[in-house]
Amino acid sequence: LTYILTLITVDLFTKVIIFFNFMDLNFSFLNGNFGFNPFINRDQMSIFNSLFNLGISTNKLIIINVVTLILLCLLYARIKAVFGIDKHTTVIFILFISASICSIIDKLLLGGSLDYLLIFRWICDLKDIYLYLGFLYLVIYLVKNVDSSSSFKDDIKKVKKLFQLNN
Repeated sequence: LTYILTLITVDLFTKVIIFFNFMDLNFSFLNGNFGFNPFINRDQMSIFNSLFNLGISTNKLIIINVVTLILLCLLYARIKAVFGIDKHTTVIFILFISASICSIIDKLLLGGSLDYLLIFRWICDLKDIYLYLGFLYLVIYLVKNVDSSSSFKDDIKKVKKLFQLNN
């Protein structure tokens, strides 16, 4: 919980400082690939909304984020109870849960998201960095720890055990 609160606090304080002091500051370097370009994104307020041009409203996005947050917490607790959990899995969940909470806060306080980091001509914020780091960590973790000797049938048994679907 401490790590989650720390990530949320860093995201929030960064946005407060930018909002009150640096909204007019814009710069880029390395041919415009990196920089600082703060703006409140109220049009494409989620990665999926932006990528797929879904046009989902703020209220629906808040509901989706709350449901996602609840599911992440329940899934973490269930995996911990059934299989035990290692530090890598904990870090992945910390990143995803923190990003989810930050997203809810953004939408409630700003009606959107204060994006400010320019990375390869894409503008994002720390919450987006948390999401991408969590996803990257998850992929690397799965690739390094996949049990190639495990059969599909064994994998199905694990999923059934996780969700108590045993007959």
